[in-house]
Amino acid sequence: MFRYFFKYCLGIIILLSSYSLTAQTKKEGVGVIKGQIVDEGSKSPVEFATVSLFKLDSSLVTGSITSSTGDFEINKIEQGKYYLKVEFIGYKASFYPNISINEEQHEINIGVIKLSTFSENMAEFEFVDEKELMEIKIDKKVYNVSKDIANQGGNGLDALKNMPSVQVDEQDNISLRGDQSVQILIDGRPTSIPASQLLKQIPASSIEKIEVVTNPSAKYRPEGMSGILNIILKKEKASGFNGNIGSGYTY
Repeated sequence: MFRYFFKYCLGIIILLSSYSLTAQTKKEGVGVIKGQIVDEGSKSPVEFATVSLFKLDSSLVTGSITSSTGDFEINKIEQGKYYLKVEFIGYKASFYPNISINEEQHEINIGVIKLSTFSENMAEFEFVDEKELMEIKIDKKVYNVSKDIANQGGNGLDALKNMPSVQVDEQDNISLRGDQSVQILIDGRPTSIPASQLLKQIPASSIEKIEVVTNPSAKYRPEGMSGILNIILKKEKASGFNGNIGSGYTY
C-alpha cells in the first residue's frame, strides 16, 4: 500500500515540476514587437524589408520580413532592452532604439517606420559619403549623430540617450552596457568637467559622431573601465567650443 502511495506522490511532484518549468519558459519569451515599414516619399508599404532585433551589445537576437502591407511582427522575445534595424535594397538603413520588454510592457507596437531612398543622382554617390546611423568597425562602433533626426534640437546628453548600449538615468549618470565606469572624451581628449554638465552645453547639431570603444588600450587606463565614449565635434563647430570647454581638457 505504501509503495503505491509513494508512486502516486512522486507522480504528482513530477507533474507539478513540469508545469512550473513550462510556465516559467512561457513567461521568459512572451514579448511581441510589431509595426509597419513604408516608403518616406510615397507612403506606400515596403514589402520584403528585413527587420532585425538586436540586444544593446549589438548581438543579433532574431528578425522578421515585412509582408505585402509592410507589416512585421516579432514574437517570443525575452525580457530585456533592444533596438531594431530595418534594411531594404535601395533604402538607407533605419534604427529604432530604446525598446524595453518587461512584465508591464510585453507587447509593443512601434507604429510606422519610414525608409528614405538613396539619391538617384549618381554624382552625389561619387562625392557624398552616405553613412549609416551605426557603423560597426573592428575596434569600435561609430554612432553618426548627424544622421539621426531624433537629435534635432537636443544637446549632447540627449544624443547619448538615443544610442544603443548607452543609458542615461534621471540623475544624468552615464553608463555603457549598464556600467557607469565609462570615460568620456571630447575629440579624443579627456576633460576635468563632469561629463553630463559638459554635454548639456554642446548642442547635438554640433556633434558629428560618437565612437564607442568597449576594449580600450592601456593608454586610457582601462582597469575596471567599461569603455570609452569619444565625442567627435563637427570641424566647423569644434573651434567655437574649444574656447568654452577647452579649460576643462586634461593632458
